[in-house]
Amino acid sequence: MDSLERLLLYRKKLILPRIYQVINWFMWITYFCAILFLATLVYEHGFMISSDEAKAIRIIYKSVWIVFLLSATVQIVFQSDEDGQKNTFWSWVINVLLYLTLLPVLFKKPDAGDEGVYWTWMFFHSHYYRIAILLLYSLLPVKKLYVGVTTSSPFRIFSI
Repeated sequence: MDSLERLLLYRKKLILPRIYQVINWFMWITYFCAILFLATLVYEHGFMISSDEAKAIRIIYKSVWIVFLLSATVQIVFQSDEDGQKNTFWSWVINVLLYLTLLPVLFKKPDAGDEGVYWTWMFFHSHYYRIAILLLYSLLPVKKLYVGVTTSSPFRIFSI
């Protein structure tokens, strides 16, 4: 057995299972954060909230946003073509839209004199844009979990 075969065997038997464990942990954390985000969104828009609750909700939104960014990064970095799981076009679009929420964090607010850059920055800094992207990103793992449950049931003919 030459060194190249040993390296490939080492990668396949020892490294890949650990990478799959990391991806599984991130997926479960993403599922939990998606459900937490949806529950927080319903609570925020369904009930009267105080200023302390609004601060707690902002912290939850920011932490869910950070977890989603980390989850997207881990999936992009560790997901290879030989796994048989490629990112689809729509998952790339959602990941790019999620990474565009970093623009207001990385760059300071531009002057109002340069209108195109200013309004682009304001759009990506908008609370509604961030909530829409987080909502879209949080519905995807829940949908994957729901589809996995319904396709394995004997009544999958009746599921839409």
